[in-house]
Amino acid sequence: MIFAKPILALFLVALCYAQSNYYRIKRQAYPPNPAPFKPRAEDYNLPPFYQPNPGRDASSLTPLFPFHSQFSNGLDVNPGSRVTVDGNLNIPIMGWGMWDYKGGVKVGRPNTRVGFGSLNAPTNVLGISGDTIAALARDGTFQQSRQNVPSIPVAVLPGNFVPVRCRPPMCNPFVHNLGLGLDIEPGDDYLFDGGFDFPIPLAPSGVGVRFPISGAVNVGTDPLVITYGHGMGPVEPPGFKSKKTDREDTIRRQLSAQ
Repeated sequence: MIFAKPILALFLVALCYAQSNYYRIKRQAYPPNPAPFKPRAEDYNLPPFYQPNPGRDASSLTPLFPFHSQFSNGLDVNPGSRVTVDGNLNIPIMGWGMWDYKGGVKVGRPNTRVGFGSLNAPTNVLGISGDTIAALARDGTFQQSRQNVPSIPVAVLPGNFVPVRCRPPMCNPFVHNLGLGLDIEPGDDYLFDGGFDFPIPLAPSGVGVRFPISGAVNVGTDPLVITYGHGMGPVEPPGFKSKKTDREDTIRRQLSAQ
């Protein structure tokens, strides 16, 4: 008993020091909890958290990568079967202060999520001619300005698959590439997420330490992810024949018909 009080005091001092230097790393719940509104960092977003065109400005009217065709979609289904119990409790204690408790438990299955995307090149929906590309290739100012622009992903497909990165405003139109991405979270996992936090009074006038405990368990299969891509070249984009070549082809067909 002689050494009990010094040991207990030393333990309390160490506990208070650890508590004062305790920093809880914010853990992202699974599935994520609703968050207050924040300005969007990206202009193009699909459910659940899919950003197919990172770094793009939706208000810009300048077409980027006009020789690529992209399709992206996303689906997020909340099963509505999760059970959440949380709350807080405040009790005034005479001579010590306010004893407050907060905690919660979440049990159930996560959302079902599906994402699909594709990227194909070359296409020419804007009808850009080969003469235009040749003129840009001979323009030294255009080429110099383009070298000062960093490469960005043409598209990010599900599964975090980036088939092509190019310098704006266009990629090499004489190379064919195709990319497909599929990401399916079937929602067959089972999760348990909970925690509580309350103070432990040690002395009068509010002296004490807090006792936070939290954790999560997630049991289930990994999402199904399928990605595919191929490339080949050289190829000729649609509509790249010059007007002179078109006239020659027309005359050749007329002569053949006679």
